[in-house]
Amino acid sequence: SKDSRPILVQNEKSDKPHQTFKFIQHGDYYVISVQHTKMGLEIPVKEIEDPLAHIVQDNFEGEDHQFWKLEKQEGDVFYIVNKKSDFCLDVDLKLKDNNAPVVQFGRKPVEKAENQLFYFELVNAPN
Repeated sequence: SKDSRPILVQNEKSDKPHQTFKFIQHGDYYVISVQHTKMGLEIPVKEIEDPLAHIVQDNFEGEDHQFWKLEKQEGDVFYIVNKKSDFCLDVDLKLKDNNAPVVQFGRKPVEKAENQLFYFELVNAPN
């Protein structure tokens, strides 16, 4: 991505603010706010149809590319689907390394979607 905004990457789990997200409900959708920047996750508008577009952080303006739907699957795991593109959050190429980028990609069948399924843990929000 040529976008200069911070991109979403995977890392080893911690409870640090840069790995803590707040889900703010708007009807059937959510704004996903990153705790340490208070910015929301979005797909860059110019890349909305790109199945490998990076997920970036930006100020929330209420646009469809900034809303996400949680689609619950068995085992309390979820697809996280963008309202505008209908693509899912996807850890690029099933990479297991730290700093592997999170992109958008078409929904895969559950049995092949281990890099698209997410689970949530409630944490105490930092002050």
